[in-house]
Amino acid sequence: MAHVETEHLTEERYSMTSKTRNILFAVIGIGLILTIIGIFQVKGAGAEHAAEHAALVSNGHEAGLTAEHHGPSWTARVWANLLLNSWYTLIIAVCGVFFIAVNYAANAGWASGLKRIPESFGAYLPIGLLFILIVIIGGKQDLYHWAHDGIMDPDSPNFDAVLKTKEWFLNPVFYYVVIPGILLAFFLFHRMFRKFSLNEDRIGGVKFFNKSVAWSGPFIFIFAFGFSLCAWMLIMSIDSHWFSTIYSIYNFAISFVAGLAAMTMFALFLKGQGYLSFINKEHIHDLGKFMFAFSIFWTYIWISQYLLIWYANLPEETEYFYKRLDGNGGQFQFQFWLNLFLCFGFPFLGLMTRNAKRNTTWLYIVGTIILVGHWNDVYLMIMPGAVGEMAGLGLLELGMPVFFAGLFIYVVLQAFEKAPTFPLQHPYLQESVHHDVGP
Repeated sequence: MAHVETEHLTEERYSMTSKTRNILFAVIGIGLILTIIGIFQVKGAGAEHAAEHAALVSNGHEAGLTAEHHGPSWTARVWANLLLNSWYTLIIAVCGVFFIAVNYAANAGWASGLKRIPESFGAYLPIGLLFILIVIIGGKQDLYHWAHDGIMDPDSPNFDAVLKTKEWFLNPVFYYVVIPGILLAFFLFHRMFRKFSLNEDRIGGVKFFNKSVAWSGPFIFIFAFGFSLCAWMLIMSIDSHWFSTIYSIYNFAISFVAGLAAMTMFALFLKGQGYLSFINKEHIHDLGKFMFAFSIFWTYIWISQYLLIWYANLPEETEYFYKRLDGNGGQFQFQFWLNLFLCFGFPFLGLMTRNAKRNTTWLYIVGTIILVGHWNDVYLMIMPGAVGEMAGLGLLELGMPVFFAGLFIYVVLQAFEKAPTFPLQHPYLQESVHHDVGP
């Protein structure tokens, strides 16, 4: 084995420039303004729709029309958008903690120099939890059919026998206590890993490295079950009569590939700013390979869920895809097929070659497509069931993701400022610095 000379690295700290800070504040502000305007537009459209419906009922009484419930209100669209963007940014943040734990558990060294980037993702978790709590408290009636009055009561005219069988899970204890508790646990694990990492910098040795390795296993175990429960409760239960045993893995695939794309783009940005100078083409290549591989993994899970439901052709199974294809007036068909191109076709073809995975500009483009594609992916999971034909793509759907994107980037960069850009005392740092997978 060839001897590799130890490279002496000096501590460096990132400092967010005033230009970057001002741009992010502008993005957050523009997103917030567009969101507010979008809410008023949606409210106006909802009032207009209600008036049209009332007129039809009034004119059609003799023909037997009644003023029955005619679909979700305009507030459902607002809550659905808040859930969409809260969940999407939250699972990207959770991916950062998971990425750290997996590398510890696998005893991997190549990414140790990049560790402070996914570490900083975890700083967003309390903000993500806050937004989820707002949705849980304020949007329950608009988003979740199972939460309506009398649904679980056999003596109520609203009783639903199918949902009664799910009462052991779809209940206030899981909704108000267990789910927030799981998300809080993810944040506490992040704080613990972060504390170990900073103590390792300050004290040195392998004591805190060994603690991180020891705790990575329990976190991965808790993450597997906890993430599944959150995905089932917050997202899958929107389509309350439908269920999929692969749904939590599908959400994990979204989390991991979107998180990898975000990590890659942060790494490229920081290197472009003159930090993390030891990052070489091999690191970039490996990040590109991860994006490529997990785009294929996402597709495998997507097609597995689709084919099994298509082949069985049972009404309670096909309802999910019917809503997203022929149902709701067919308004989601274009996004449904576009989703496959954005999340699989483009990344697969765009990252197939070796040179593509090592091209900084191209990785920015592909990473952006992946992030937009999986936002659309989560949109398709939420909107058809929660909003139906009242859904759309307007200023609300433009402004809210812009706001959340700006907020996420600002929080991550601000957290990145608070520690050295790489773990100077990490036992595998030299392995990361000299990372070379060959031709």
